[in-house]
Amino acid sequence: MSIKDKLEEVIPTKAGKGCGMCSVLNLLSAEDKKSLTEALSAPANGLGTVTNRQIADILSSEGYEISQHSVMRHRQNHMDKQ
Repeated sequence: MSIKDKLEEVIPTKAGKGCGMCSVLNLLSAEDKKSLTEALSAPANGLGTVTNRQIADILSSEGYEISQHSVMRHRQNHMDKQ
């Protein structure tokens, strides 16, 4: 059976649970959401930028389960569309 045939037969899986950062942002107060969105809007590798790890650590210290990788993916996939 060819790859083409196998791909045609495969049943697509459901999407995952979505963006972790979007979930956290939806839980925050307006003031915290604004501050976090501003921090996320800055380029992740810019001088003086709050890093993905720093953001994840701050959110974790407040009880949110979020990884630096979730922060990174949010910056890559969502911040350029706002």
